[in-house]
Formats: sequence, structure tokens, C-alpha cells
Amino acid sequence: MSKMQMLLFATGILIVALMMYGFVSDIELKNVSAGVLETSATIIEAQMTIDSSSSYKKTAIPEILRYGLNGSSRLFYDLHFSTGKEGSASFLILSIAEHKRENIIDSKKLFLDAKIVLVDPGFIAENEPLNSYYRDGENERIVLYPRSSSSGLLAAPNAFVALKEVDSLGETTMYIIPCSSRKNEIPNNCIANVLRTGCYLLGQTSPADNVHIRKAFDITRDVLDISERKDPLTWRNCKDLYGLS
Repeated sequence: MSKMQMLLFATGILIVALMMYGFVSDIELKNVSAGVLETSATIIEAQMTIDSSSSYKKTAIPEILRYGLNGSSRLFYDLHFSTGKEGSASFLILSIAEHKRENIIDSKKLFLDAKIVLVDPGFIAENEPLNSYYRDGENERIVLYPRSSSSGLLAAPNAFVALKEVDSLGETTMYIIPCSSRKNEIPNNCIANVLRTGCYLLGQTSPADNVHIRKAFDITRDVLDISERKDPLTWRNCKDLYGLS
């Protein structure tokens, strides 16, 4: 075998090896993405199965996706939530895409016997009432970019709360409420955003000061500094906590 043939042979082997590595890396990235989606989906579905008029669970999502040899490769990604209907059935799609790109790496579709409300994460950074972010509960898509929580925007969403509420008519709503573990406040941002959502919904009814927020959002026993509170949270409390009027 001549030197040229040996060089071509070695080059061919290298190309095949690189293709195999890329193929295996793609599979591993998809598996890592699937794990994040499965964890998030399990938390959401678990709330639906709890035999209670309200339940919630908060979870953090990884800042970046690591894959490849010893986690040597990494991906900055967005976690998308989007809603839709098939006939009378509501569904929620969770998907992972490379940051600011539309190429979906993996997705998971959940059929939920509930109305689905997605709260836009923009309100976290703005620290203001949810008016322009709640949009009457009609957001069809929101995007969480967890990486920005360590790149200067301390309030970036790297977590979310899945909250179920069953009203007096037996109608179920599933709320996806983004939050940030990097935002230094008491109560922590995830709990605070549940309370803020409840206060916002109460505020839409022009309440008197002594009117209570809805039970599903009154999770004050999880808040350290008011854990001994026995009375439900009221509109006056909302105004004091969040400067509402």
C-alpha cells in the first residue's frame, strides 16, 4: 500500500469516526433533552392526579444541557410551553430548542383535562403587576431561557410552578407560572409569583380590602416570615406585599 493510499485510508477512518461521534452525540443530546421534558411533564401530570381542589409543585430546569464525552459538549437552550386543542381536548406541548432557534431537539405532548394558562415570564424581571403578561389567560406560547440567569439578568426564568385549581363548578385550570431561583427575595420567587398571580386575579374583581385570594394561590404557610398566619391572604395583604392598588 502506497503512502497516498495509506493517507486516504486513514482519512476515511477519521471521517467515519467523526460521523459516528456526531451521530452518537445527537442521540445523547436527544436523550438528555428527553430527560428534562420527562421530569417537567411528570410534575405537571402529578398535580392533575392529586385528589384535591388545588395543588402545586415547583421545579428548576438545568441552566445548560451537557452531553458528549464526559459532558464536554453543551447546549444553550430554550424550554417552550405551547397550548392547543384537538376537538374538545386541551393539550400542552413542552419542547426544547437551541436558544433563539426554532430547531426542536425533542418535545412532549400532554393531554390535560383542564384549561391551560401560561403566564409570560417577562413579569419576573419587570417586577410589576401581571396585566400585560397574563393576557387574560390566553397566552398560547411562552419561552423560558434558563441560561440568562447567570449572564447578567438575575431574574431570568430557570424554574416554574405547575399549579392546579378546581373551581366551585368543578372546572380545572392548570397554571404554568415561571420563576427564578436567582432572584433574592423572601418569599422565594417561585412562591412569590404564585401569590402575585393570585393577587392579580383577585384585583380584577375590584375587591374590598378584606376579600380573600383564591385558595389555590394562598400558599402562605410555605413562606417563612408569615408561616404562622392563620387567616387567608386578603386584598389588603396583596397591596402591602406588591404595591397594588
